[in-house]
Amino acid sequence: MKTRFLALPLLVVPALAVGQPMTFEEAVTRAVEDAPSVRASEAKVQASQSAAIAADQLPDPTINVALENYPISGPPAFSFTRESMTMERIGVEQAFPNPAKRRARAQRAQADIGLAEAGQAAEAQSVQVQTALAWIDLYYAERRLGQLDRLIESLDDLQSTVSARLASGSARPSQALEPSQLRAQVNDRRSALAAEVAKAKARLARFTGVPNPELAGEPPALNVDPQALFAGIESLPRVRLFDAGVRSAEAESALARAEKRPDWRVNASYGRRDPASG
Repeated sequence: MKTRFLALPLLVVPALAVGQPMTFEEAVTRAVEDAPSVRASEAKVQASQSAAIAADQLPDPTINVALENYPISGPPAFSFTRESMTMERIGVEQAFPNPAKRRARAQRAQADIGLAEAGQAAEAQSVQVQTALAWIDLYYAERRLGQLDRLIESLDDLQSTVSARLASGSARPSQALEPSQLRAQVNDRRSALAAEVAKAKARLARFTGVPNPELAGEPPALNVDPQALFAGIESLPRVRLFDAGVRSAEAESALARAEKRPDWRVNASYGRRDPASG
């Protein structure tokens, strides 16, 4: 009995998600919040930010362990004690890349962050546009389908009218088939519209995550302000993505030039061998 009460919320939540109609704004907001591609782009931004932390830092020091003058032939072969020149050595080494290379790596890391952020904004805009188009397509496809259903209902009255005219002799016998032909054409058109509705619902479900989306409200008013459109071209996510790509390419070129400069490193080691050999 307890298990049934625990399972009840799990049954109610999907029902609410399926049965609750979505307005245009709710569908677009839900898509941006839940779209897997948007979440993937956000994770890419976080990865770029994490990688930038160590971009211009020194590499980790390395520990070297070596065995020198180890004999592999003659009487002392494969012995650690019979050859006095055999030496065990342990040391630590620190590499120092040239400063220009470190600066170039930092600039490339920042360019990668900008590129990831621009890609995230462009992907979010793409999801918004695709969701909006799917909502609008579904809205008008359902309206056209409803009008066609009303037309199919009116065909019954047309059939009755033709039958009455045939009975009175005011219509030719060939006209008796016209309502059936018209009904067949309308049914074909209805099948095509039903396929459009199913396609638009599938697209909307893909972006919003709602299995069987239902619509509420009216579509947005299309009030276009040309001056505002032209003024906002530079801030468009796609344009910013192209700009970020240029900066990333410039940072790659600067890093390639810096790679030609030499690096240097420091190491210190301790060696031990037979005291007879110093």
